[in-house]
Amino acid sequence: METPTSVQNQSLGSVSSFLPLGPELGYSVNMCELNHAFATQILKVSFNTCASDCVGSTMTDVAIALHAAYMAYNIWRARPKMNGISFTLASYVLVNSIWSLEGSLFWLQPSGEKLPWFLDEKYFDFLWKLNAQFEAVLLFLFWKLAISLLETADLLHPSLKDKKSGMLFMAVIYAASFSIVTVKSCVFENFILFGASNILPPLCSSWLSLMYISYYYWPHLTYGASEGITSYRPTGSAKFLRFHPIVLGVLSGAGYWIGNTGIIFGTDSFFVYWSRELLSFIFRRRVTRNEWEEMAFFHLGTLVGNEILFRCWCWIAAAEAQIEGKNGKLKSRTWLKDVLL
Repeated sequence: METPTSVQNQSLGSVSSFLPLGPELGYSVNMCELNHAFATQILKVSFNTCASDCVGSTMTDVAIALHAAYMAYNIWRARPKMNGISFTLASYVLVNSIWSLEGSLFWLQPSGEKLPWFLDEKYFDFLWKLNAQFEAVLLFLFWKLAISLLETADLLHPSLKDKKSGMLFMAVIYAASFSIVTVKSCVFENFILFGASNILPPLCSSWLSLMYISYYYWPHLTYGASEGITSYRPTGSAKFLRFHPIVLGVLSGAGYWIGNTGIIFGTDSFFVYWSRELLSFIFRRRVTRNEWEEMAFFHLGTLVGNEILFRCWCWIAAAEAQIEGKNGKLKSRTWLKDVLL
């Protein structure tokens, strides 16, 4: 008969690999395993890291990289003098491009059948950990962008206006912590969910900043008002959807969140399954689970979200260039407020 003590010991043993029980009990914290266990066992997220020949994930990551590189060029073209918030925007989009291009390499996996030499087992670990470092840079840029958006729109809380350097320092700590944990204690199978959960707060911070700006300046955010920035020529989704670019930035969340359903519900549910069936119909052959799984669908949603969001960034860069004074300096730190009003 099991005593309460023996049952407790068994429970501790079953979770000892990821619960932060402290060194006095002989256990250490593994944040990657803890995050993976919380997501899959508590939140019931159905995501499983693709094991080999993840062709769809590779191709969609390449598409994200090429699109981001093109949009980084458009931001630079809108504001060749890279300073202010435009520098943060261009840096974030360019790093996003590099991150996705490098990330596309490891989706073929060491256990894949068609493996280039640089994805050999000894190189694979280096590839995904290098990718984590690019993501760490993105984490910092997301936080910095959210702060800058609120500051330029004059919506930063009065108690925080003189604490920007402190907030940026905390963003550095956040990004550095992610970088160290991924290098020291992550394995690839846990890294994907760990990376996704850590990029969600800073990404949402930028998105929520745009939502707050839209809410506060809503009567002024018409499509016609955006044409006041004469150097901005709407193309792509900006021209098709005919919303003010700030509102477009808010709408980009639809693409990201639909993509996230793939990670939440898994490869055999809802949009991932339906899109795989559609691809099978188009190509007139059975598209396998590895060829089109949850990460491939997530990338597709990201690509749609990026297309809409990056148009907003292009408009902001063009607006910053136009409002810049003849001496090459911005007239006010809250210049976005002046543009929107």
